[in-house]
Amino acid sequence: MDRYEISPYGGLMLIENFPITEKLSVGISEHISRNVYKVDENLGGLSFWSADFFWEYGIGAYVSFWGFSLEFRYGREIGTSNNRFNFMLNYLFGLKEKTAEYKKAYKQYVALYVEMVEQKKRLKWLIQERNRGEDVTEEEIEEETRRFRELIDAVNRQRMKVRELKKR
Repeated sequence: MDRYEISPYGGLMLIENFPITEKLSVGISEHISRNVYKVDENLGGLSFWSADFFWEYGIGAYVSFWGFSLEFRYGREIGTSNNRFNFMLNYLFGLKEKTAEYKKAYKQYVALYVEMVEQKKRLKWLIQERNRGEDVTEEEIEEETRRFRELIDAVNRQRMKVRELKKR
């Protein structure tokens, strides 16, 4: 599973996740980002902290288990030869175990969704056949349309059920 994140401060991260089990996964990341570090400036004998921005590109690797992740990341500043190494331990608060009821409801949702997509293809095909002059009656199209609408309603009801179970 791949995903990417775009930072509002500038940057892009591509994350490639490889699930091993339901709770354990490993992955790699690539990034280009705009970062900041503290600079001790001495202006006329007055010393104060300020910030200096820089762009960085790099890669990382992580292992994640039930809300905990251990990550190592390497970054190189663009335009200079400054290397940065980061080692992070993270924890995701509020992570809930998916219940058997939720998993069952989600599988039913996916099955209904797939059936709805197939029904849509069948309806589209029947309409195309009728437009080509093939022997397709209006009753057939109306019946397939009715079935398609029923599936849309069933998918929406199941989606709401899944959302409710996820909140618990």
